[in-house]
Parts: sequence; C-alpha cells; structure tokens
Amino acid sequence: MVKKRDSVEPPQIQIEREGNTGKFWLKPVRYERSSGFSRKEILSLERLVAEHQEEFTRSWDDYFSL
Repeated sequence: MVKKRDSVEPPQIQIEREGNTGKFWLKPVRYERSSGFSRKEILSLERLVAEHQEEFTRSWDDYFSL
C-alpha cells in the first residue's frame, strides 16, 4: 500500500498532552505553533525535537515513502 501525504507541508511533528498541542517543523527544527503549552514547555519541547530530529525525520520519510 502506498501512503500519500495529505498536505504539502514540510516534515513536522505534532505533540499533544492534556489538551495542549504543539507543532514543530523538522527541517530545520523550528517552532510553528502551539496552544496551551507555556513558553518554558515550548522551549523544552523544541530541545527534545532537536535531539531526536533524525529519528523523527526518518519516521516521517518512512511513513510517506512511495
């Protein structure tokens, strides 16, 4: 089965916790938007995304590969 991307957005990760949401681009790692997370939490999440960027990008590419 071939998976196709639903959008034309670049690789990203979306984070959800207790009704809070956040979105980060992966190439390069960059905060896009959030709702409910504090500025401190966003900075912490951004560091975590940067630390795991290669893994997240590889997963994105594997999921959407043709």
